[in-house]
Amino acid sequence: MKNTPESSQPPRDDVDLRQQLEQLTPRLLVWSHMRLQGQPGAEDLTQETLCRALMRLDSFQGGNLAAWVFAIGKHVLMEHFRRVRKERRIRTPQGRSTLVHQMGQIAADMTTLTRRVAKREDLRNTLEIVDELGETDRTIAVLCGMEQRPCRIAATQLGMSEAAVTKRWSRLRASLRERAAWLVE
Repeated sequence: MKNTPESSQPPRDDVDLRQQLEQLTPRLLVWSHMRLQGQPGAEDLTQETLCRALMRLDSFQGGNLAAWVFAIGKHVLMEHFRRVRKERRIRTPQGRSTLVHQMGQIAADMTTLTRRVAKREDLRNTLEIVDELGETDRTIAVLCGMEQRPCRIAATQLGMSEAAVTKRWSRLRASLRERAAWLVE
């Protein structure tokens, strides 16, 4: 058998990927909460992100699953902000119009998973911890921790040196490990 790119790739295990998505859900819910800055809708954002990830699982090319899911989450978040901005501008006598996605069983499964995760005591404690973070630490936690982006990206966004962000992320990660270890695995 020839060693083509297709044959050199190990077969994908979608069941394993689904399990990894389930393990990623608490981090995704915290990320949603942090990105919405305490506004309601973190569970909905998480659910929509998971639904889209599952629907597009066949497009995952391997590599860092968390980074791929958080990239999807960023797109869902941007759509959320656009929708909120539009709803503020356009109010009809009949009420707001909403876009309804019909995703069948996937949506039901993700709703159940999101609700189950949201009830976890460790998650509620972690949400309290991240709510206490200042804006700079919150940005570093989101970019370097949740989205697993390099410190140089956070440094550019924050207008800080890469060394300063790296040092701050190291301290923040150590603090989070003590208080919410599962968040910074």
